[in-house]
Amino acid sequence: MSSVMCVTAICASQMLAGKKPVWGLLLSLALAQMACAGTSVSPPSQTVTLYPAPAPPLRIDFNYNFQKALPPFPKEPALPGKEIARGLIPTVPPTPLLRVVNDNELRLNTDHTGDFVSGKLTTHRSFYNGHVVFTNLAVTSIRDGLEIPYTVDLFTYEHACEGWVHVRSGWKGQVTVAGQPWRVVLVDNLNGQVGPDDTLLLRRLTGEKTNSTIALTPVPKTVFLDGHAFNISFVFKAGETGAVVEAVFSETNIPFGTLNVAARGCSYVQLSNSLVTAVLDAGASTSSIPAGTYRITGCVLDQAPGVLYQPSFIRCDRTVVVKAGETASLTIGLPLRNTVRVNRERNQLRLIYRLLGQAGEQYEYYNWHNRPRFAIWNGPVKIGTGALPFG
Repeated sequence: MSSVMCVTAICASQMLAGKKPVWGLLLSLALAQMACAGTSVSPPSQTVTLYPAPAPPLRIDFNYNFQKALPPFPKEPALPGKEIARGLIPTVPPTPLLRVVNDNELRLNTDHTGDFVSGKLTTHRSFYNGHVVFTNLAVTSIRDGLEIPYTVDLFTYEHACEGWVHVRSGWKGQVTVAGQPWRVVLVDNLNGQVGPDDTLLLRRLTGEKTNSTIALTPVPKTVFLDGHAFNISFVFKAGETGAVVEAVFSETNIPFGTLNVAARGCSYVQLSNSLVTAVLDAGASTSSIPAGTYRITGCVLDQAPGVLYQPSFIRCDRTVVVKAGETASLTIGLPLRNTVRVNRERNQLRLIYRLLGQAGEQYEYYNWHNRPRFAIWNGPVKIGTGALPFG
């Protein structure tokens, strides 16, 4: 008997007995039965507050050399005989910087006015590690009156103003998916808005893969985790002690297919298209996944003991098609294989080295003490040897 028929029968019996039907209770029971049956129930959503926290670096390149060199700022101190380089850190508005090369000094105009005489300034000293490095620079962006703080490191060459910024601060919180906690870290590219140049980092906090972090760039609008699809949005807001990020994870119902994954030596596999980014636990050989055509955009290898740097995924040209109600398959990960493509250009040989996985995905791996070596033979005679860079 359906829930509606049950309600009708109970009400009729109460009316025949001269009793007033308890409509509120019966309606609640009917709605509860409908919820259990999976009808007319909105998918749940979670609102998570992300607070300022250290984060893995996000790189932003800059170049203010030669034709791109900046003119003097509105107010600068007299620095006779000094080599001066000018640039902008891409906050909103931009943060002017004045580098006194001779003194290993960087001056930041943190009120964004270009006034290096009476404006708000901080001064920093560099050290050298192959590049000139300034660390722990505090800068801000301003959006709709909200001041958003960032911590960055700046790397440049010995002269002029060209290099990159590492954004070292982000926004951290926690979301629950299928009863499991996930760490969420957002790294913004200094403009105070979440867009295609930002990175979302996800990390499961329980189970065997606690140490594996998945980096999603660009930040997806829909993410698939542990069998659940979420539309996600991020907004900067004022918190009790400063700016925070409000993250909303709204579960959505979309058609699913099945993907059989053989991912030896992998923690997670990442698949993406224009609508959704799917993060698959490589330990599950069969996964339900939203239907669609995907690019392989990531494969996180398991941590190997005694290895300082793990091989890291670069790219893969293969696509995976998952149709609704059907099953597809993917083999990816170990064993990795060294490949060399040889092109002859007149009297020169061009050797192109690639480290490939089972889906043809490419990895980079830096171990300069044990680089791949090669030998060139002309019949039985060895005519050349060398070592290849990893990549």
